[in-house]
Amino acid sequence: MEAPPKTGPREVDCRYDPEIFAAFQRRRRAALATGRRDYVFTDAEVFAVELLLPEKLVRKKCEVSPVDLRPVKKLAEAFETSVTATAIRFIDFSPEECALVYSEKGCIKWSRKSETCWWRVLRWGAELEPASLASDFFRKGSMSEDPEEVRGDAWIESESGRCPDIVEHSMPIPSLDAVVTMLWRPS
Repeated sequence: MEAPPKTGPREVDCRYDPEIFAAFQRRRRAALATGRRDYVFTDAEVFAVELLLPEKLVRKKCEVSPVDLRPVKKLAEAFETSVTATAIRFIDFSPEECALVYSEKGCIKWSRKSETCWWRVLRWGAELEPASLASDFFRKGSMSEDPEEVRGDAWIESESGRCPDIVEHSMPIPSLDAVVTMLWRPS
């Protein structure tokens, strides 16, 4: 049997898994085309997410309304994956206007938006606003784990200073001193 040809560090040999390669290519093209500043997967992460949370099995389960972390937690249990990884996949497939924010030690570490989400999440590295539920975890050590409507400016950047109210559903990850937050516009 012939060994596969050596590839460069950014290349993937699609002969061995064309679905994963196609997903990788779609993700890279989308990031380049839109100039999105949210979290972009590395090659290894694309491979892992396609392997653990295959699009064919997950996409339809992400088409729920309203969005929150409950269906994400169910998917994570069913596929035996982390809530954070599953939430990223959920955001990628959700037709709803929503965003995911991961914060550590009271600051936004990264964010990711659905394709239909038009608003800008506060910049990475920004301290959480006290009006957010997630900030309660870092300031008080506890927080509401139910979805609640919050002021839009707690999470959204706006040049005009006017932001629509949004719904926040946050889940603490105490072992990492982190919070995963799903945001969406109320209907």
